[in-house]
Amino acid sequence: MKRLFLPLTLILTFVGCSEKVYPDPSAFLFGSWYGFCIENCIHLYKLENGKLYPDDMSTRFQSDDITFQKTPLNENLAKKAEELYRLFPSYLRKNPNLTIGCPDCHDQGVIYLAFEENGKLTEWKIDPDSNNYPPEIEAFMISMKELIAEMPK
Repeated sequence: MKRLFLPLTLILTFVGCSEKVYPDPSAFLFGSWYGFCIENCIHLYKLENGKLYPDDMSTRFQSDDITFQKTPLNENLAKKAEELYRLFPSYLRKNPNLTIGCPDCHDQGVIYLAFEENGKLTEWKIDPDSNNYPPEIEAFMISMKELIAEMPK
């Protein structure tokens, strides 16, 4: 009995202490936009129920005005987005609605990340310049920029 007590205590301690910082969102939004450009300046994507949808817009938006196409992109892109969503940094989850760096201050664009839950958005606007990334998100942001570059425009 004594041999079971210590492992069981350790398991219960770690399980009991693992708090969920943010509820699982119903959708994960990500992409980029540029404030000053001539053609389609916005490229956002919505991962919802295992499907990935491109935006249905061409100009800058207000957060409550984001619209997406009804036809999802191919399954491979959705899987890549889902993998990246699973790696979403706890640093960002613990700091909702954060702006990092100076997004689009000198026409460099904005990396946009958001969770949608019950019709409400929790969002992050991030300067694409990696010199502005806190170390806790650097690897994630490099992967995010690679995924955004792979997406259809």
